[in-house]
Amino acid sequence: MSSRSLYLFFFLLVGLCILWLLNRQHNRHTEYFYGFAENQETEMNLEEDVQIVNILVDEGQAVSKGDTLLEVRMADLDYRLEKVAHETLDLQARERIWESDMRSRIQQQTESLAQKRQERKLKIAQWEANLAFQKEILASVGKQTSSEMATPVALERERMLAGLQAGITADSLQLIELKEELRIGMTPFRIQREKQVSERDWLLVRKDNMIITAPYDGLVGNIHGRVGEHQSSFSTLVTFYEQHPTLVKGYVHESLLVQVRLHDSLDVVSLVRPELSCRGQVVALGTRVVEIPERLRKMPEIKTYGREILVAIPPANEFLQKEKVQLFLESRD
Repeated sequence: MSSRSLYLFFFLLVGLCILWLLNRQHNRHTEYFYGFAENQETEMNLEEDVQIVNILVDEGQAVSKGDTLLEVRMADLDYRLEKVAHETLDLQARERIWESDMRSRIQQQTESLAQKRQERKLKIAQWEANLAFQKEILASVGKQTSSEMATPVALERERMLAGLQAGITADSLQLIELKEELRIGMTPFRIQREKQVSERDWLLVRKDNMIITAPYDGLVGNIHGRVGEHQSSFSTLVTFYEQHPTLVKGYVHESLLVQVRLHDSLDVVSLVRPELSCRGQVVALGTRVVEIPERLRKMPEIKTYGREILVAIPPANEFLQKEKVQLFLESRD
């Protein structure tokens, strides 16, 4: 074989290799679809009604983690402090009245018990005096007391003492119950009082302005409200974005559903700035087929349907928020 033939064969082989590489590269990027870059958005709110005191940033401003964005104060702080103060005074008044009434009842019961005990002593003394008098009379007429007389007298004495003791026992039990009621009854007042003190202390801590700070390095989004305005609890005060998009939301045409899987790697390329590109990974797949937004259709005038996917991309990129991108999927052929 001549040298010329060898050169021709060599160039032909090189050409075939180049064509094979180009064809392989082309086949790897035959499936593509559109999406747009998304910054992570954080909606910042508080769990109570607030009034905006000061706004320290502008919308779109870049800030660092921990920078103060807003100063706010509880909208109804003064009213709630006054309400707690009135409730505390009312509770104290009711507690004093109830306690005074209970102690008065205990005092009355104590006096009644002491009176019955004294009455018992007097009855016993009176009975013994009468018995002694009867014995003297019998002795004066020359008669001796007999066992027949002693037995009825003893029974009468026992009946009298039993009746008196029953009254004393009943009063003693009632006195114990009243003292226990006083002890237990004070507990609800104490619990309410502690609750009011805790609420008052909690409100006093919030008397100073509260601050809303940046959760991470990023951009200020929308500020909802102006200085002096009131915002209801859990309503968004300010939105906050990462400096660079970290996700791409795309829509895979329904004809390619089986081609895209979780954790697949994709090439992400800016549509208007092709020099900007990066690798991404599928991190979420939609659970149903939906209409693809007009902006992301290959032919905007024709309605098409597909599956929503989320692709994670490195934060070190130059994509803009909502920038349209093209996603290339490697062929599985």
